[in-house]
Amino acid sequence: MKCLLVLLLVFCSSVFSQDIDPEKFSHLPKRAQKVILPFAEKFIDSNPSVGGGIPEDFSIMVTNEQVDASLEDVWKVYTQISPKEVWAGPLVNFAMAIDREDGKIYYDSDDVPDFKVGLKTLNYLHILGQYIAVGLELTRIDEINHVVEIAYLEGGASKGKQILKFWDYEGSTFIQHTSIYKSDSKFRDKMLYPIFHRMTAKEHHQTMLDLINP
Repeated sequence: MKCLLVLLLVFCSSVFSQDIDPEKFSHLPKRAQKVILPFAEKFIDSNPSVGGGIPEDFSIMVTNEQVDASLEDVWKVYTQISPKEVWAGPLVNFAMAIDREDGKIYYDSDDVPDFKVGLKTLNYLHILGQYIAVGLELTRIDEINHVVEIAYLEGGASKGKQILKFWDYEGSTFIQHTSIYKSDSKFRDKMLYPIFHRMTAKEHHQTMLDLINP
């Protein structure tokens, strides 16, 4: 009987921890809330939209960055940081995160943990006056080969993932940023996604650069 009570308490605690609190988004712009709230309802159960391979009908876009710092320092900053710090706007903004391991929810008012495999984040983009919700999950941190993979979650505008590969390059660090994507619109994939990706990737890498070289 005692064991049964313990199991019930654990179950109830788990369910409670996975309740989304809409009030946690009340400080966001109204138009941001309109795209965040519907996504948040399915965010808990959402999974990566692609697996380890690259579907043949997906588009691929590659951009490159070179950082004047050692591979060790760059890798540490990119992988040992909270998503709340990485996506702090103005283009990409952190809204919430869920740790797949224990189901714990984090909002932007919380002390959000550093990146880890299984950490899901819900962000919103604010680009050219438009708000777009984007769900992501960190699916790979390869310490040996220096590779990070972040998958788009199901239910978003695009399926796919982003892969960051880091190399030492004559004392500095070379980063190859590959985006693999597909939506239900060829126009979006060919015209809009590349523009938005360049803008958001530039912001992401500039944020990292500011942390590496304050």
